[in-house]
Amino acid sequence: MMLRLAAFLLFPLLLGCASRYERSADREGEEIIREGMDAVDAFRTDLVRPAPDTPPREDRPPPVDVPAVMTIDDALRIGTECNRDYQTEREAFFLAALGVGLTRRDFREWVFTGRLSNNLTDGEEIQLFDSTALAFTGTRAVLPTGGSLTITGTLTQIHEPESEGTVTGTATFTQPLLRGAGKSVAWEPLTLAERSLVYQARRFELFRQGFTISIIQQYASLVSQRRSVQNAENRVASNDYVQRQAKALYRLEMGTQTDVFRAEREYRNAQNALLDAQQGYQLALDQFKITLGLPLSATFEVVDDIPEPPDLDPTVEGAVDAAIHNRLDLVTARQQTEDAERAVAVAKNALLPDLDFTASYNAIAVGNTLVEFGAEPDNWALGLSLEIPLDRKAERNAYKSAILAYERSKRTLQQTEDNAILSVRDALRRLRQTRLQIRNDRDNIRTIERLLLKADLENRAGRGSNRDVVEATNDLADAKNSLNDRYVSYLIDTLNLQQEMGLLFVDKEGKVVP
Repeated sequence: MMLRLAAFLLFPLLLGCASRYERSADREGEEIIREGMDAVDAFRTDLVRPAPDTPPREDRPPPVDVPAVMTIDDALRIGTECNRDYQTEREAFFLAALGVGLTRRDFREWVFTGRLSNNLTDGEEIQLFDSTALAFTGTRAVLPTGGSLTITGTLTQIHEPESEGTVTGTATFTQPLLRGAGKSVAWEPLTLAERSLVYQARRFELFRQGFTISIIQQYASLVSQRRSVQNAENRVASNDYVQRQAKALYRLEMGTQTDVFRAEREYRNAQNALLDAQQGYQLALDQFKITLGLPLSATFEVVDDIPEPPDLDPTVEGAVDAAIHNRLDLVTARQQTEDAERAVAVAKNALLPDLDFTASYNAIAVGNTLVEFGAEPDNWALGLSLEIPLDRKAERNAYKSAILAYERSKRTLQQTEDNAILSVRDALRRLRQTRLQIRNDRDNIRTIERLLLKADLENRAGRGSNRDVVEATNDLADAKNSLNDRYVSYLIDTLNLQQEMGLLFVDKEGKVVP
């Protein structure tokens, strides 16, 4: 009766558990949110407002000597040494190398451990007992056969007048005969570790190539932007001349007031464009300093020169063939497929039962006397153990997973090769496109210069308005800016094509090796 009553009373409580827990979670969450917002509000009470008498921050000294005029080689050298991302990648590569060194130690060398202990025991029914033990253990965890060998030595000394030290030695050898037997299976982790280091080296090399391209691109873009500032200054000067000319012609009744208003408007537009160009250049310069790992207080000028790229115009077939053979990412993808194939063999071996052979030997010496030593049966122990494989579901799933991973790696390799071919074809098309656009921009500049000369002569002669002069002036500045940008694009397109074909090499300072 009492059980029924208890169940009757608990039933409504159980039904309301979900809603009760939800309300409890809401209350707790809101309380914690208020704690976080209170911390934000408390921080706002100690804000710093801009003050006109704020002293300048102490400049952080550059990590390297910064030349007053920085060449592109200087930028590459400083970036390679000081760029934060570059340092992080280099450290990751170094740590990967250390990891491989540890794995090699585990497979190829003896690993020794030691322990020193002292035991002191006393009690009402136990006589004082004081002993010291020194133990050393040497292990070859994975032999080339897949087995392991462990050697242990222990020295024990009981601190009593007539007691002598005891030395024991044990050697144990274990060799799997089916599952885990053989170097190809047992040393597969070492093989993977060493190949992973090679993959890491290739990724680091590709990073270095991309880093060099990015530094060259930023440097060349800086040169282009500084030329844009100069073009903007020339545009301001030209529009100032057009403005003064329009006012003079209007005073001589050879021009209209509309021409004056148009010239004034374009002059102000040119001033705004100059301000935009100057701001853009300063921003790009500061960003370049951060990329190089330099403080923003560092000062330098860039050389007004965009490097001339090598003449590169391979056929599509030749470029694709070079990429398929040379590209590091494709070599890695092929070898990763080989890794997946070996993983199938290892997983297949794991389906076998454990059949292990064990042999051990013991020796004991007291003082200077060997108490147990030799080939007596008491010193030796031989064993053979066989696992009965009643459950291999996990191993079966691992084997099937390895097969699917191998098939997936082959598909990945095919897709990587297709993407490489696509990238090469696109890089080659863009290079040829940019080359033609440079030619068109040069012709366009010559045409605009002739148009500007003709419009200026006609305007001075009073046979036309200054509209054509203003438009030609602005078009000439835009065309020069476009040509500078094309030069930068052509340089980067050439480097990208070299990288896509696997023919871009950089030295330790980041410079492109011809």
